[in-house]
Amino acid sequence: MNDPAKLIQIFQMMLAQLEAMVSMMPELMTEDGRSESIGNQIASYQSKVARLKNFLRQQKDHDERKREIDRSNKLNRRKT
Repeated sequence: MNDPAKLIQIFQMMLAQLEAMVSMMPELMTEDGRSESIGNQIASYQSKVARLKNFLRQQKDHDERKREIDRSNKLNRRKT
C-alpha cells in the first residue's frame, strides 16, 4: 500500500462512488440543501487528486532523467 499510484487510484474510485451516490439521491439531498456543498467538496477532492497525480508523474520523469544522466556520466568516465 506504499505505492502512490495505487493510493491515487483508490481515492479516484472512492470519489467517483461518492459522486455517483450524490447524483442518485438528488431528491433526498436537495431537501436540506447539502447536495451542492457535497458536490463542491467532491470536485475539490478530485482536483487535489489530479494535482497530486500530476506531481507524482513529474517526479517520476525527473527521477528517470536523473538516472539516465548518471548512466551516461558513468559511460563517459569509462571511455576516457
